[in-house]
Amino acid sequence: MDQPKMECLLRLLKMLTANDTLMVDDIARHMDISPRTVIAMRLRFERRRNFIYNSNDCMD
Repeated sequence: MDQPKMECLLRLLKMLTANDTLMVDDIARHMDISPRTVIAMRLRFERRRNFIYNSNDCMD
């Protein structure tokens, strides 16, 4: 993953951890990206989180 994309993901994660009531449109406006990009990034986080949780279950 390239650095600008990673920085964008980290900014989104920081915003979501600070305020869980933000709407997709608000985040998109604040980050100057499209709402569709916000949704795609959120789904990417969810897939990675599930992968980590599933991987930990198998490490017994």
